[in-house]
Formats: sequence, C-alpha cells, structure tokens
Amino acid sequence: MSDFEDFLVCAFPTATWRATVIGVSEGVALADDLRASTHWLGSLVGRDLLGSLRRAGVMWRIRQLCALGDLPFKCEEVTNTARNAHLVRIDSGQVRAHITRTDSEAAFPTDMPIRQDHRLTYNADLFRDYKDGKVVPISEVLKTIPQVYAWLTFGADRQGRLSHVCWASPAAEEDVWMGRINILRRASDLGATAIEPDPVPRPDPMQKTKFRQHVEEMLDKTAKEEPQGDA
Repeated sequence: MSDFEDFLVCAFPTATWRATVIGVSEGVALADDLRASTHWLGSLVGRDLLGSLRRAGVMWRIRQLCALGDLPFKCEEVTNTARNAHLVRIDSGQVRAHITRTDSEAAFPTDMPIRQDHRLTYNADLFRDYKDGKVVPISEVLKTIPQVYAWLTFGADRQGRLSHVCWASPAAEEDVWMGRINILRRASDLGATAIEPDPVPRPDPMQKTKFRQHVEEMLDKTAKEEPQGDA
C-alpha cells in the first residue's frame, strides 16, 4: 500500500472494518425496505431517489454504531458547506470524513455537490513541499497537516448487495484519489480475514421504525428550512 493508504489505515484500523461494512450493508437494507413499504417511493420518482435514500440509510446506521460504541469514531450530523444537504461527519485522528455513494470503487460521487472546504486544506503541500532540494515524502508531510479530508464510499446493486466499501481521500482540485482502500475486498491484503457480510440483511423491525421516523423528521426539517413560495 502507499504511504497515504497506510495513513488511512491508522485513522480507520482494520479492527473496525467489519463493523463498518456491516453498518453500510444494514443502512442500504433499511433504505430499500423503506422504499418498498412506502407507496410514493415505489414510483419512478422513488427510483430516482434510491441512491440518496441509501446514502441516508448508511449515514444513519453508521452514526448509530458510533453512538453505541460499536465504532470508535466521533460522529455527528452537520449541514454541508453549500447548505443544500445534511451530512454525517466522521472524525478519527487527523482525518475528517463524510459518507457518499459512488457507482464503482474508483468513481467519484455524482448524487449531489457535497465537496467540503476541508478538501482544499492539504493538496498543495503534498506536491510542492521541498527540503534541501528534495521532495519530502508524503508520510512526513502528513505529520504537519492538522486535518485530512476523506470519504467513506459505498455502492450496491439493485438487490442491495454491496459492490464496494472504501475509505478514500480525494485530491483538492481534481477527481484523483490520493489514497483509497476497498475494505470490503482488501482485508486479506493486510493479513485479516476477508469480509463477506450477508448479501442482503433483513432489517430489524425496531431499526426500521427508527429510520422511518428519522427520514420523516429530516423531510419536515428540510421543508421548514426551505424558502416558501411558488414551485
């Protein structure tokens, strides 16, 4: 692995990968169950919202796991810098991360503009920091940066089976990965047991009720925050 990927592993260690993957899988399942059991979400409009709904399910479940202590990260809900969406922010060590859906392991998100100011805090140093005429290794540069920005990316097929779950850090000015680890498939690369969650977990009835309430509260909050007027 690269120095940057080693850095991501320090922030999100292998011991947390299984719980993270299972949390993502459960979040996707909760979103799919809500769509299947809600009449208007079964329409073409609901199909268009599937990616965003799955992202909401994953954010909700990961935040819940952090609150319960099943994941050792600091996690809270915030509004993005464009103030057009709510995000879950995950902090671990020097890394601040958000959750987003991507079409493939290497793809960048397309659901909505969620790029944060944090993405701009370190890129120039990584490529232009010199000492005694030599490029400073990334591992050394990272020690001087207060905070690095990353994403927890995921994808799933129509049946809800996960295709990838990655910790990944994007470059500032262009869609290039500084480092990316697919924790769903690459656990064995580090000598750990490969993670294979149940293909499509069955949501717990209590979790289903809580997630539905969460979505209803978020829709109500969004409606109150939006300016009133003609559509």
